[in-house]
Amino acid sequence: MLFHEEDESGRPHYEDREQLRSALRALPPEQGRPIVLSVFYGLTAKEAAEVEGIPLGTAKTRIRRGIAKLREALGVPGD
Repeated sequence: MLFHEEDESGRPHYEDREQLRSALRALPPEQGRPIVLSVFYGLTAKEAAEVEGIPLGTAKTRIRRGIAKLREALGVPGD
């Protein structure tokens, strides 16, 4: 699991926020933006695709691959 349980606001929680920010900044923007939109802003993959102006399948792929890169960078095993 990349994130711990949700915090009081209902948002995902990761203990070392600076490490997470750094890992997100290391991603190519086309992968990072859909992750931020879907994970941190709560948009669906479809909504993130619309915001980004890309096909749904492309958004899903970018989110999936980006999260895999984040897990690797943070040393978090996959689900």
